[in-house]
Amino acid sequence: DPADFYPQPYEQLAAVLRKAGHGEDARAVLIEKERRQRAARRAREGFAGKIWFGFWDRLLGVTVRYGRQPLWAFYWLLCFWLVGVGVFGVAEARGALKPNKEVVLRSDEWVGCAAEGREAQAECYLLTDRGASYPRFNRWIYSADTLLPIVSLEMQEYWIPDDRKEWPGWGARGYLWFHIAVGWALSLLAVAGFSGLVKSD
Repeated sequence: DPADFYPQPYEQLAAVLRKAGHGEDARAVLIEKERRQRAARRAREGFAGKIWFGFWDRLLGVTVRYGRQPLWAFYWLLCFWLVGVGVFGVAEARGALKPNKEVVLRSDEWVGCAAEGREAQAECYLLTDRGASYPRFNRWIYSADTLLPIVSLEMQEYWIPDDRKEWPGWGARGYLWFHIAVGWALSLLAVAGFSGLVKSD
């Protein structure tokens, strides 16, 4: 019966492996135990439970290996940080960024750059006397600042993708929302993994 599961053999094997000094093998056994135990739980659930637990179990399996390898969340954060560097770098190169300060967007210099019809309005603004003191955009820091919810590197305060512009402006703005959400989710999963909240001992 796929709904039946007996965890004791897995836990006993993991304990024996751990005592013999094979910690990685013990962890692999416990990850497999988690996978099969969760599959048995899904088999006992109704349709809605299968959908919800299926999504949740796969998310935990891919990101923190059911709490057995919580460092995996940091590898995923690194991957999304690099993707963000690429997306926001393309937006910068195409002039699809704008200052994230209302006082700048209402300034004569910013409005004047728009009136000139220049595509890179932000670049034009930075060449003005007032814009010379405005912080320059850094895609590496911006990606980290928007991804990591617990630190403020101050770059997000000054820049935001301009969704009035065609691709990559609206694409970078949409990705920014996704980027922020992924950062929160992976950070919370990492904390839950390290604290043992997602394990099913």
